[in-house]
Amino acid sequence: MEWVEKNENFKLLLYPGFEGVSSELESEVEGLFIHPAGSQRVRVDETFLARFPKLKIISNQGVGVDHICLESCRRRGIAVGNTPGLVTASTADMAWALLLCLARRVVEGDAISRAPSTSKFDPLWFGTGVTGSSLGIVGCGRVGQAIAKRGNLGFDMCIFYHNRNRLPLELEAALGGATFCDDLLELVGQCHFIVLAAPSTPVGKPPTDR
Repeated sequence: MEWVEKNENFKLLLYPGFEGVSSELESEVEGLFIHPAGSQRVRVDETFLARFPKLKIISNQGVGVDHICLESCRRRGIAVGNTPGLVTASTADMAWALLLCLARRVVEGDAISRAPSTSKFDPLWFGTGVTGSSLGIVGCGRVGQAIAKRGNLGFDMCIFYHNRNRLPLELEAALGGATFCDDLLELVGQCHFIVLAAPSTPVGKPPTDR
């Protein structure tokens, strides 16, 4: 534990995790800031909240709050905040990094090129082309739209998307004339690549077993 700031109005502590915090300190805490790296994705449920009887607010760095029981917080009158939009671009960039690695077999190619046993080059190691193909996006919120823009503008891809609600026509046009697929199987049947960008909630999770 490290004291970051302490004065007559408040005490600010930096703590690497929530295990091992003294009960005396827990009884005084009124606000929590949860950083995904520092708190090891702690599960904020009834058991956790019972440790902080004076807690008034939880601030979560990141968009997702699936690790926080919002109903429990609501019953206790605890406000919960997140940071929508903060990591939209970074998340879309990472989605594209993964897509390109898979399509172009980057990780496999790196391992093959470094292996002492490699004696020849096989063109099949180039993988599959991305430019001009079709991209399906399941969940077309902020992140899904950012992924679609990169695909359309950067790789001249045809965009298909599956979402709870259809996007406004002007948004579809901004995504290169994106096509809405009300049925997930319809999207799967038309796309070379599919990216899941839906939230990790019972409503957001797509039926991937289909």
